[in-house]
Amino acid sequence: MSIHYLDNASTTAVLPSAAKAALEAMTESYGNPSSLHKMGFEAERIVEDARAVTAAALGVDKGEIYFTSGGSASNSIALLGAARAAARRGKHVVISSIEHESILLTAAELQKEGFEVTFVPPSPDGRVSASDIISSLTDKTTLVSLMSVNNETGLTQPVSTLLPILNKKGILLHTDAVQAFLKTPVPKADLISLSGHKIHAPKGIGVLRVRKGVRLSPVLCGSQQSSVFPGTESVPLIAAFAAAVREQSGKTAEHKARIAELKKSFLSRFEGTVISSGDDSGIVLIDLAPYNSETVIHFLAARDIYVSAGSACTKGRPSHVLEAMGRASVSAIRISFSQFNTLDDVDALLKGLSDAASLRHR
Repeated sequence: MSIHYLDNASTTAVLPSAAKAALEAMTESYGNPSSLHKMGFEAERIVEDARAVTAAALGVDKGEIYFTSGGSASNSIALLGAARAAARRGKHVVISSIEHESILLTAAELQKEGFEVTFVPPSPDGRVSASDIISSLTDKTTLVSLMSVNNETGLTQPVSTLLPILNKKGILLHTDAVQAFLKTPVPKADLISLSGHKIHAPKGIGVLRVRKGVRLSPVLCGSQQSSVFPGTESVPLIAAFAAAVREQSGKTAEHKARIAELKKSFLSRFEGTVISSGDDSGIVLIDLAPYNSETVIHFLAARDIYVSAGSACTKGRPSHVLEAMGRASVSAIRISFSQFNTLDDVDALLKGLSDAASLRHR
């Protein structure tokens, strides 16, 4: 039986080129990039080449690229580091209430440290209003965090609208661009988080872009990477990340067109409730009420069709994104396409959903 993997917002299959780059770095270029000899220099070259490739894909300077252990680490370092660095000027942070759990947990930590955090809710359609964020600012605000593309609804958020307004006020803007990178244009921001396993690179590698001039208080102790994410760099994972970026850079329009074709095929034939069709992302969020999403997920998985109920980081708990939208539901299913999916995957999913519904009525 063929596998129909439609959970790409949770994680993606590693590209062969990325796996090859990691293996070569592990078995051939395994020196410590801080070592002052040939093997160290070769490892350092791999890391610096990866910075350049990533920077080019984002349209920033390579000196602004720092490698981390993933998107959650990048989010935490960005918020904690920026908020603490500016604490003397003000201790007010604004985030949306539909951010990734790593942002929400970091915000809770800031609250424990005496920071005031304003959570801006979305409208019922899942979009956060730029004007709502702006109206939440005070003279003590130093940082705003708003994700580029929501990881459950797939909806694009107004990051680009905010940047010039916040910059004039001397307020930093962070965006979690994990679901946007290499899929749709990443908006400009002072701090940008990326994750490898959402772009067909391995798990355990992420990126934090820190604009020149932005000061972060160290969150971890150590000297590498200007103390932004210290410790010996994981050269194999960094090499794999760069390989995935190289292979996919410049193909955003092609990938968007492919994903749009898949989504159109699904949406034109799906007869149920669509919560969000995900703008230009590969995400479609549907409501299968009265069916329980967990039951449907297991039913489909038994047929090698893989979807999810939302963010993998909130496994087993109600979606805070849907709750913020006023649509708390135990029947939501998130389908997330990649450019490697096919129309056969769509056909299998539609049949699986139809079979699940017919079993309910027997």
